[in-house]
Amino acid sequence: MKAVQIHGPGDVRVADVANPRPESETDAIVRVTSAGICGSDLHLYHGRIDIEPGFVIGHEFTGVVEEVGAGVGRFQPGDRVVGAFQTACGTCWFCRRRWYHNCTSMRLFGFGMAAGNLRGAQAERVLVPNADLALLSIPDELKDTQALFVGDILTTAHQAVRNAAFQPGDTVAVIGCGPVGLLAQRCALLQGAGVVYALDRDAARLRIAAEHGAIPVNVDEQVPEDIILEATDYRGADAVVECVGAEAALNTAIQLVRRNGVVSVAGVYTDDISPFPYGDLWMKDARLVGGLCNVLAFWEEAMALVTHGRLDPSFIVSHELPLAEAANAYRLFDRREALKVVLHP
Repeated sequence: MKAVQIHGPGDVRVADVANPRPESETDAIVRVTSAGICGSDLHLYHGRIDIEPGFVIGHEFTGVVEEVGAGVGRFQPGDRVVGAFQTACGTCWFCRRRWYHNCTSMRLFGFGMAAGNLRGAQAERVLVPNADLALLSIPDELKDTQALFVGDILTTAHQAVRNAAFQPGDTVAVIGCGPVGLLAQRCALLQGAGVVYALDRDAARLRIAAEHGAIPVNVDEQVPEDIILEATDYRGADAVVECVGAEAALNTAIQLVRRNGVVSVAGVYTDDISPFPYGDLWMKDARLVGGLCNVLAFWEEAMALVTHGRLDPSFIVSHELPLAEAANAYRLFDRREALKVVLHP
């Protein structure tokens, strides 16, 4: 079968690899119909995360179940499904408390040996361990591009906004207008924010944010602190959701949040921040929350937003390309010439 492999920084190739086979009676084989390129895939593309050359990458996928083991009870061949970016055992101390993202045997799709040696989903087929937990049925009325992001970035945005714990009518700032940031802005409005400020330096992405109800702030042309302070009687934002994963973004979030507010971090950090501005956070008595998204605990909530027509996340898709064009798709995404790319095997 065809699959996308990473061979080093900036070196993505489509190659022939062996078809996956079940390794356990709880496994499923899924024929992939759509696979997204995620911002965290760029960490591999840039070499910020070590991975073995030739490893199959990708962790956002929808597909059709082709084969199930005897221990799979929720799915059968022919079912349309979306996959989570991670698997979990479902039985350890953490999983019993629904902290699936802390599972002692968690594996990530497409991140190499260090993340559980689980081949990725930018491929024609993918092996899904513990399929009853790691797959979710797609309602018949939904298109792939509506369901695809439930397995990662939509649920990431939903949980980050949930963690921000603001009250109806509150002021929320979202840093970043990439796919996660744009979805977080929509989720914040759906969860009752009175106003959502969208911070970025990309004019095109800021226009999309404005089209979906946020107030755009171009950080190269405006001073976000001045705007938000003036709009809140100089208190600051009640909550800030950081969706970039960069030191400057986190520093901005801490500056924007009010005293006793919340900074919720959805961005992926591959490097430590030093020095960390803990003094500013401490003086404000503000809370900082974040971490790997617990998709398996919250993706049914995210799917309900889509199924009930409250949010159609497909608006973030700018390019749909054949799997064979993966190398070009990564270049487009890396250069910010594409907002979100979906590959079709």
